[in-house]
Amino acid sequence: MSVLVMLVVLALTLASEATVLVPAAYGLHLIWPFFGALIPFGVWLALALVLLVPGFRQLNVRLAYGAREPRHEEQTRLQEAWLGLLPAHQAAGFHLMVSDTEDLNVCTPVGRVVIASASSVQSLPLARLQAVLAHELGHRTGLLAASAFVDAHLLLPSRALLWVLRALWSPVKPMWKRAVAWHRPIGFLLVLVLVLCGTAVTFITALPAALALGASAAARLAKGHTDARADAFVVRLGLGAELLAALEHRIENTSRPADSEHHPALPLHLVRRAQHIRQLMQATAPVMY
Repeated sequence: MSVLVMLVVLALTLASEATVLVPAAYGLHLIWPFFGALIPFGVWLALALVLLVPGFRQLNVRLAYGAREPRHEEQTRLQEAWLGLLPAHQAAGFHLMVSDTEDLNVCTPVGRVVIASASSVQSLPLARLQAVLAHELGHRTGLLAASAFVDAHLLLPSRALLWVLRALWSPVKPMWKRAVAWHRPIGFLLVLVLVLCGTAVTFITALPAALALGASAAARLAKGHTDARADAFVVRLGLGAELLAALEHRIENTSRPADSEHHPALPLHLVRRAQHIRQLMQATAPVMY
């Protein structure tokens, strides 16, 4: 059933991304009939494909994921853990990078780039680091690779539209505070202009913006399924206990007081992953007679 859900999510995501481009395609069609309408879709696919070229892919990974080349000590630990997962000739085909984040895992773009979080590389015991890297390797198998490609490269229209809307509306609140502080009509006039511009663009792009938000929600749903299947891949490799230990350690370190204003009592996504791994390990454990 999870495979069917992922296929439906991927199909709906692609359909929504194509629909986001329709207003731009229609506008260009009025200027240049037929061929103008193809330009947004051509640019979309060209950007998605050019990011698969190694040089552009490295740039995309650095910009989109904040990844960097590992330092010497990080490279040593990564290579030691990675060579324990794959034969040397296969391991050499992957490019290992590090992202300065406190998360356990870092979403992996399509291609043969694997990103590990700096906190995992620096703090996890080798066996647990190997389990975390195995999870990333699991994202490269079967349908999960297609999901990674859609999430990393084909959601560009939604991201661009949501970025434009945020850029239009984000100055309104600071400008309002300045207008109140100035006590001058010009300040409130600037606020009015910003609101009118934001409202006009939002009204014109209401349907594409709704679809963009839907695509983002679908991508989060798909990520939950892909993480679960990648965790199942780790369990099949026999590293489920190590990944579970890494998750439980991270849950303990990131838990907040229940009355915290800005953080939940527990990182629920990690708790759900840990529960799923326990269930998988119980299901695959040998029956003792």
